[in-house]
Formats: sequence, structure tokens, C-alpha cells
Amino acid sequence: MRSERRHVLVTGASGTLGAEICRRVAGTGWDVTLVVRTRDARAAETARECQELGAQTTVVAADLADPGSAEFVVEHARATIPTPMAGLVHCAAHFTFARVGRLADDLHSDYLRSFDVNTHALLRLIDQCGRHMVDDGRIVALSSVNSVLGLPGSGAYAASKAAAEALIRTASRELGHRGITCNTVQLGLVDTPAAAAVTDAGVRDLYAMQSAVGRTGRAEDVAAQVSYLLSEQAGWMTGQTVRLDGGFQCR
Repeated sequence: MRSERRHVLVTGASGTLGAEICRRVAGTGWDVTLVVRTRDARAAETARECQELGAQTTVVAADLADPGSAEFVVEHARATIPTPMAGLVHCAAHFTFARVGRLADDLHSDYLRSFDVNTHALLRLIDQCGRHMVDDGRIVALSSVNSVLGLPGSGAYAASKAAAEALIRTASRELGHRGITCNTVQLGLVDTPAAAAVTDAGVRDLYAMQSAVGRTGRAEDVAAQVSYLLSEQAGWMTGQTVRLDGGFQCR
């Protein structure tokens, strides 16, 4: 743990993964800006839990599909929490289940929103955070094995996440001279309410059977990996897409 506290901005902080990441990093010396789509009781509760772990926190609501949202949330974060901005974790995501033919129909709005939230928002956040981030900062984006597997119906999500992975690799080259690392965590099937909404129990059981460790992922698995990538120990790891899937065999 660093002797001084630092400040990380976490998008999608009201979701299962985002909230767990906030709690994990709050306990390892980070103050946290929680970026949510709308303020709700869950965001307030996560902020309170982070405060109990010693973190200064602020909650800011923004629609990341809005081109001006990145500048807004970064300005709010810097004005509210005085510790140096040193981290960005992009957990917010938009998922739509639709075949290519439907997505291609006048570029369906869900297709465009997938890129707005999953890719374009990341681009703007890297830019805005990068302007104010201290040297040796950390940028982490969550992605999905769908970016490689291209499962039927996941075209918009898969394409936008693949683009985000490429963007992270490029940013790592552009920011590396300042010691800022940029990495992606490419997730397999993680047991969250959002995943349960788009996969039935049979799919989850099949995934567990084909996993080397015999189970789906847990939020704490993801938070542990993100916490490592934010740490001093990960200073020579950058431009990487870390596959966190429990050893899933179907490639």
C-alpha cells in the first residue's frame, strides 16, 4: 500500500462489479469518485462503505454517452476530493442482445449506444483524466471474452469492447513516458445480476463445467485483479489485455 492516499475515478460504480471494485480499492489507500448513471440508494451505500474503510468519496451522476460527461465528472472529482488523481477504472457498459441484421438496420440506436458508453466514453475519460493524472498513474478498462469469441447476438457489445481494448493498447504507448499504465481486464462469465439477465442457468452451468476451476467468476475475483493493476507492483505491466475467465476452454 502507498503511504499517501490517491484518487481513483470508477465508472459504473452502482453495478455489482463497480461497487465491489470501489470497496476493494478504498481499503488499499484510494479515495474514490463513484460515477453512476443516476444517484440511488445503492451508490450512497457503496460510498458509505468506502468511507468506513478510510476513503474520501464523492458520487457523481452522468450519462457517459453524453460527449460532455467526461469533462464534467473529472471536474467534479477534482473539485470534491483534493488527493491527487492517479487512477481511472472504466466499468460502465452498455449491452444489447441483437443479431447483426437488426443492428445494421439504420445503425440501430443500441448499437450506437454500445460504442458511446463502452468505447467513446473511455476515450474521453482517458483524455480528461490524463490531463490531470499524476505520473505513475493507472488506467484499467473492463472488457469481455465476447470481444474474441463473438457469440451470436453480441455483435455491438463485442465490437465496442474490442475497440476499447485497442484504444487501451494505444493509450499505453502514448502515456507510458509518464509512467502511466493502461490495461484491460477481459472477463469471462461473472456471476452478477446483469449477467443473469442475459444468460440462463444452463449456460452458466455449462460455462462452469468448461472452466478449469469449475465455476463462474465472482465480483471479488474481478476487484482483486483490478486492485493489482492499480498498485505500485503493476508498474511494468501495460498495454495488456488480461484474460480473467477461470480457464474457460471454449475458444
